[in-house]
Amino acid sequence: MAQASSLSDLREVIAREEAQLQKLRAKRERLAAELDALAGSIAALRGVEKAAVAREEAPVKPAVKRRKRRKAGTKMATKAAPASGVSLGDAIMQVLGKSRKGMTAEEIAEGVAKTGYDFGKGRPPTIVSMTLGRMKGQVEKTKGGKYRAQK
Repeated sequence: MAQASSLSDLREVIAREEAQLQKLRAKRERLAAELDALAGSIAALRGVEKAAVAREEAPVKPAVKRRKRRKAGTKMATKAAPASGVSLGDAIMQVLGKSRKGMTAEEIAEGVAKTGYDFGKGRPPTIVSMTLGRMKGQVEKTKGGKYRAQK
């Protein structure tokens, strides 16, 4: 008799777990329908006709590797021109030293390029502007966005 009761107990446990499984499957289907409706609403808000997002087939974006930030108070390395061996800051000071009036970043970049400085793939006026921002005490900004060497 002990085996009969334990067998019937096992059948009851299995029946209860199958009923619980059915409830969970129904809940999953209900939630999936709700998710699809939300995806459609989001797509409509974005101006997209129909959401092409499938629950199981949604593409996973690869993780974006972020660059490390410089610590506060540290300076960025400046690239020396291979031809002249002069740093960008020194080349800027040479160009500004020859000018009596202020110069724009574009004008300074042209003058530095004439000295043989290699800007690489970057935009020379942008690189010069960034370097000028780090040259406080050596360069001052005047009206009209022009720079001149400090006296």
